[in-house]
Amino acid sequence: MSIFSLSLTVEESDLDELLHVNNAVYLQYAEQIARAHSDSLGLTLERMHELGGQFVVRRHDITYHLPCHLGDKLVLKTQILSQRGARAVRHVEIWRGSDQIVDCETEWVWIDILTSRPQRVPPDFNRMFGLSAEGMVSYCPA
Repeated sequence: MSIFSLSLTVEESDLDELLHVNNAVYLQYAEQIARAHSDSLGLTLERMHELGGQFVVRRHDITYHLPCHLGDKLVLKTQILSQRGARAVRHVEIWRGSDQIVDCETEWVWIDILTSRPQRVPPDFNRMFGLSAEGMVSYCPA
């Protein structure tokens, strides 16, 4: 099981009219860390396209615990929980110090870039993301 972390600081463009991070921005953060995690393992967008596919979001399940404000320093943590066929489930947590801000689970689907139809993920996916041959990890909060 491989946990990947990323730090960022809340910027003015992340805020809504209540002067806290807009809930849609947290989903952007979840996508940002997913991309950074994949990139760090060599599964860049360019490499995905060479393999004939790309991941797209099918579903987000997100719980907002606390608000964040301009200048807050956040730590994003992620890991792949499972992969089977065309689908992979990723867990993301967002922290400000010892406070958990967001808990998010996202289902991603690997699609063929020419047809936009789901297809099985590349054979090396499980190895790259530290999953068992069956595509599973024991749940362990990031």
